[in-house]
Amino acid sequence: MLLRARKKVLRRVVGRVLRALSAGQVAAQSEAIARRLVELRAFREAKGVCVYLSMPKGEVDTTAVVKAIFDAGKRCFVPRIASKTEIQMVEVHSLEQIESLPRDSWGIPIPPAPTSTSSATDDSKQQAIEATECTDMSFIVMPGVAFDRTMNRLGHGAGYYDRYLRRMHGIRTGGDHAIPMPQLVAVAFREQIVSSDAFASALKKYRQERGTDDKKSKISAEDEDAVLDAIVKDGEVPHGDTDWLLDGIVTPDGFYGSS
Repeated sequence: MLLRARKKVLRRVVGRVLRALSAGQVAAQSEAIARRLVELRAFREAKGVCVYLSMPKGEVDTTAVVKAIFDAGKRCFVPRIASKTEIQMVEVHSLEQIESLPRDSWGIPIPPAPTSTSSATDDSKQQAIEATECTDMSFIVMPGVAFDRTMNRLGHGAGYYDRYLRRMHGIRTGGDHAIPMPQLVAVAFREQIVSSDAFASALKKYRQERGTDDKKSKISAEDEDAVLDAIVKDGEVPHGDTDWLLDGIVTPDGFYGSS
């Protein structure tokens, strides 16, 4: 089966697993993840951090991470969809500002368009600064659907982060004075690590509850199982040459990587 089709299968299955998590499970795991994330040396040393603003359900809640960024006096950058293919990382200045932003159809706050790519000054503290060339930004909290312990990440399918990172790499390494790429650290529920017992347990439950006449799926249960069995056997998410590797993954139980 083609890589794109295998990714689609895993997104679909993990999406169902995540939607089935209770509010209590999401809150407890998110709290544990946030505690571990902010203790990382790379996070503590970063002057600026990019972090996604989480959906109301189905992914790790980053509210506590955003609060920790502001409490530590760091600069905070959040994603903004600029087009059907591109995102920007835009600076925000307070929790109050984030809470006042309009929401998209997913319930995610929409930051303002950037007005500058330079570092903020006293006269531009409320400007929306884009992070690509900002030397302070050295840590990105990465979202995703599924992950493995060799630092592969399966995103939501739009390719926003992979294209953004390629653009950032070109800008940061293309001049006379290269700027290091930021540390890329994902946050993940236990069920999102494909080699974990939690994923195996969730997958077993999914198979038991899967309808035999699921009209939304264009793939047979047998073909779906073949894909999932291969993923479990290999312990890796489907990935290709254009998929960026992570530097680390934080789960409620620990950290994978070198940050």
